[in-house]
Amino acid sequence: LEKFYLNAFQSFLFNQWLACRLDQANLYTGVAGDIWFTRENCIAGPMFGEHLKSPNYEAASIEQNLLQRYNLTDKSLSHPKIPGERRAALLFAPDFSYDILQDHLILRFFLRPGQYATSVLRELLKAQ
Repeated sequence: LEKFYLNAFQSFLFNQWLACRLDQANLYTGVAGDIWFTRENCIAGPMFGEHLKSPNYEAASIEQNLLQRYNLTDKSLSHPKIPGERRAALLFAPDFSYDILQDHLILRFFLRPGQYATSVLRELLKAQ
């Protein structure tokens, strides 16, 4: 149960980081010192934990400010049960397709671990 709560908090902090980057309008462009996933061509957000690779410059400042907001440090999140990692800031759904059968919409897509179909559906429903 402890690991469940730690992972939930890790995800909460990642979502707070995403919200911060959206508010600053630099989620798509990045800032100095960001770590990039070249395959996805997007910045890599923090899943804070043990052995997390730290960014530099402005990107490091953004992450440190987030941790300070919750009275945390890199060390306070270093726990053997929660390895730190970087996660793509943007979600890509390759092989996306859809069909309309009578009055039903059928969606097909693939997501990586840590990505959620509810996020895709939320964004699709927001589209006008």
